[in-house]
Amino acid sequence: MSQSNYLITKKVMPKFFLSLLITFAGMVIGAMFIPPAIAIFMPIFAIVLLIFAFFAKGKRSKTKKYDYASSRMTLGMPFVYFLAFILGIGMYPAIAHYLSDIGATYVLLGLGVTTVIFGGLALYAYKTKEDFSNMGAFLFVSLLALILLSIAGFFIQATLFHIVLSIAGVVIFSGYILYDISCMKRADFTEEDVPMAVLDLLLDFINIFLDVLRLISIFKN
Repeated sequence: MSQSNYLITKKVMPKFFLSLLITFAGMVIGAMFIPPAIAIFMPIFAIVLLIFAFFAKGKRSKTKKYDYASSRMTLGMPFVYFLAFILGIGMYPAIAHYLSDIGATYVLLGLGVTTVIFGGLALYAYKTKEDFSNMGAFLFVSLLALILLSIAGFFIQATLFHIVLSIAGVVIFSGYILYDISCMKRADFTEEDVPMAVLDLLLDFINIFLDVLRLISIFKN
């Protein structure tokens, strides 16, 4: 087993699952103690922390032609777990909305669908010989377009528009799963890159989950 494959299976994925549990814990704590009016700003707080970390701990390789760390900041796992907790707090108002809107059964269905999508794509990217690491620029441009259209979505109430927006979100972050795993496999991936890799996968999972819930809500209602 190569070093990259060893780090993916023995370091990245176990810590990714732990980060999911911490995100869930953040949701529970948020629901118990944090008012929704404050919780909704937690993702913004997480973004600010990431920006601060980028400037405080940003690291770019000057010697390696192609490596995982060349386009990613170096983080510590405690910082990533803290971000997971903050994101969990920020998610709970949305999850509470879906629980009241479509019910716990459909929320669990959305979680199951997300898990199948994530697990299937991650396993495929890990096993296949195809290289998805060249998708970065396309995914980045697509993500920027998705963000702009999401902002426009506040003013556009057409159901079809929001269906297309949610499907696009699932497709883009599914692409990011393939891209992230492929970069870990084929780049000069080291243990210091593990925290950022965990955060990448966590954000992929959360965004797919929220888009799947949005689709279920639209079609159910």
